[in-house]
Amino acid sequence: MRAIKIFWEEAMRVTDRTLGLVFVIAALIMGFMATRLPGGAPGNYGPDVFPILLSIFAILTGIGLIVRNSANQGTLKPLVRRVRLDWVRGAAVIASPIYAIVAMPTFGYSLTIFPVLVLLMAVFRCRLIIILPVAALCTIAIKYAFINVLSVPLPTATFLPF
Repeated sequence: MRAIKIFWEEAMRVTDRTLGLVFVIAALIMGFMATRLPGGAPGNYGPDVFPILLSIFAILTGIGLIVRNSANQGTLKPLVRRVRLDWVRGAAVIASPIYAIVAMPTFGYSLTIFPVLVLLMAVFRCRLIIILPVAALCTIAIKYAFINVLSVPLPTATFLPF
């Protein structure tokens, strides 16, 4: 994949500081909207609390990006910089959630998310010895969290019992 330079092109890239600010603003809006959901959010553990957890995680992620960028590059660096863009990686990142949306009703959660995680980690050049166990553990942990902790049913394969 490294030998193919056809897919490399100059592009604009947003710095971590700008992306962190966008994360924080979007998370604050999402958190505000989550408290207005019908069903008692933030109520008992279940599907009502998940949007609030996501907004808290996004706020922490945004703050982390802002702090890391400010510490590494200073505050006088530009908000946008020019970098090389790998179109194969970009296509894989865009195609993965589209595949998950289309395939999940037929193949179920486990058989859809595991290959998506394997593909994404392979595209970002993780080692195979890391890819398979991490993808399997993430698939199992997320499925357990949704089904047992949050009481949110996940799609199952139409042809398999799991």
